[in-house]
Amino acid sequence: MATHPDAPGRKFPGKFILGDPQLGSAVYDHAVRKERNETRRQRCRPSGAFPKRHNPAAMLRHLARCEPVRVLCLSIACPKPIARDSSTAWFPGRSQPNITMPRGRSMRPFVALFVGIIASAPLAASAAGPTRPLIEVDLNGQRVEGTALSWSRSSVFLLARDGRLWDFAPQTARDFRKLPTGFTSYSPGAVRAQLQAELGNRFEVTGVGHYLVAYPAGQRSQWAQRFEDLYRSFLIYFSVRGFQLQTPEFPLIAIVMPSHAEFLKYSAQEGKPLPAGVLGYYSPTTNRVALYDITDGERSSAAWHTNAETIIHEATHQTAFNTGIHSRFASQPRWAVEGLATVFEAPGVWNSRANPNLPDRINRTQLRGWQQYRSHRRDGALVELISADGRFNSSTLDAYAEAWALSFFLLEKQPRDYAAYLQRLAALPVFEERTSAERLADFTGVFGTNFRLLEARFLRFMDELR
Repeated sequence: MATHPDAPGRKFPGKFILGDPQLGSAVYDHAVRKERNETRRQRCRPSGAFPKRHNPAAMLRHLARCEPVRVLCLSIACPKPIARDSSTAWFPGRSQPNITMPRGRSMRPFVALFVGIIASAPLAASAAGPTRPLIEVDLNGQRVEGTALSWSRSSVFLLARDGRLWDFAPQTARDFRKLPTGFTSYSPGAVRAQLQAELGNRFEVTGVGHYLVAYPAGQRSQWAQRFEDLYRSFLIYFSVRGFQLQTPEFPLIAIVMPSHAEFLKYSAQEGKPLPAGVLGYYSPTTNRVALYDITDGERSSAAWHTNAETIIHEATHQTAFNTGIHSRFASQPRWAVEGLATVFEAPGVWNSRANPNLPDRINRTQLRGWQQYRSHRRDGALVELISADGRFNSSTLDAYAEAWALSFFLLEKQPRDYAAYLQRLAALPVFEERTSAERLADFTGVFGTNFRLLEARFLRFMDELR
């Protein structure tokens, strides 16, 4: 992390890329921008201090010269217009007009104004309570309403009212304004209408509980209720183990494509080209689950079991990211994300009432993978798994097996501590990278530093499973 030259100690995010759906994972990559050189620092700090809060005009001039990473504040009590780069000026305290790109002029004042409007909004929000500000903007010809989660001169992260996260450069925004109402999710009916218009009449969209499920026309009985049943099972399982779950802010969307070819086409349109063998994925960026019907519509096909496994794994990701178990916008260890989803694949977890015994809670596929991996497992593998995600790329099956094994062990033997650990991860700062040392500290802050003892208990528990 770097600091603003005029606000020492203030961290800012670099570009934070969300959403690698490979193998149903949520992979996060964080690129930290370089420090300003001394010449730039002096240029951006002519008086040795950031412009004062009561002088928004001076602040915007400062923004136009420099590249501050997060605007500190803007007063809403200034009696003078602070923007004259378009045909209309905005007076703080009044509703902002639509602002279009001034032609033939520098981009810097425009970008500064856009970032300034975003930055000023939380002040008004804090005065009125917890309401988040609502911004409307044109992105590549599409009108988007949402609230800004993080912003800089190079990137804005905007959470839209349908739950999608938009990442764009401020200079690409057009015709933007702050709306008078606060941020709220679209209603399920509005999201359903949008989804139906997006997919066309070859699909039906059904609302069941917290879910909106789009599927090939005529297949309602196969898909719609399954997602909501899994959601309820998730709540029951984790509530009795001490997890404090939140109600999803947005309708949960799942899209079932009729064929593999259409699934690949849809993922490519979403900017997520998939490797061979992927049956479905949850995207933290769109907040949607997408999969395809491997049975090709044949209800009695034996392959339906594969459909069910895909639904369970990806719906677990989606539910966890929308109920506060994981954070969509903070860096989450991949072992924790994938381990939880693989734990939930066992019938004794997602259907615990019908399968109440310990053997029913064992994921047999992952147990076999663990047993094969156990013979060549290296010393220190637990620390390596917790502190970095590299093994998911170099030894994917082994990493999944150990992620499941560790998650299952902690859920069975230390459920309260495991709940506290996930709550700690979910509360991490958004859009910030975690170093290996920080990830290890997150873990040891809950489970202690005696890895030798923890690993001995862990291996003994796993060796006794049959």
